[in-house]
Amino acid sequence: MLMLLSDMASELDVINNRIAAIDAEIKALAKADAAMQQLCSR
Repeated sequence: MLMLLSDMASELDVINNRIAAIDAEIKALAKADAAMQQLCSR
């Protein structure tokens, strides 16, 4: 049972890291997009 929980925790860390990377990519794209900058400045 502990091994299963350990594996699940490791998988969750991987998923969280992937989400953080995607989030950073989306933020970078939004900062580079003029239309998005206009939306955020209102």
